[in-house]
Amino acid sequence: MQVQFLLGAPKIVQSSKFKVQSAKLTDKLQLSLISDEDLVVLILKRDWEALRELFKRYQKPFFNLAYRFCGDRFVAEDLTSEILWRIYGYLQSFDSQRKFKSWAFKVATNTCMTHVVQSSKFKVMVQS
Repeated sequence: MQVQFLLGAPKIVQSSKFKVQSAKLTDKLQLSLISDEDLVVLILKRDWEALRELFKRYQKPFFNLAYRFCGDRFVAEDLTSEILWRIYGYLQSFDSQRKFKSWAFKVATNTCMTHVVQSSKFKVMVQS
């Protein structure tokens, strides 16, 4: 990792083969500058600040996705929480050769679709 100073502000420049060495990277500025894939490496090494950063990055996009599926703000908030924890649970199976964002949105979409199917089954049972 190289740090460049442009107009007084530090900027981290990453190569495509950047590997995270430290399991504890607590500087929030640094966490906000590293890639999702590198955050995953840190999370797998039990860096909870990295997990917090990843959740912060994806909370709003996942909420928007969930809201489009269900149309209810409160249900969308619950779904967002479920999506984030499901992604955390599946991180061991993440293929680092793929983009994290596309993988995460696939998990999120599948979670939302499962919710829609289950809620429609429940509505049919209630109406019967």
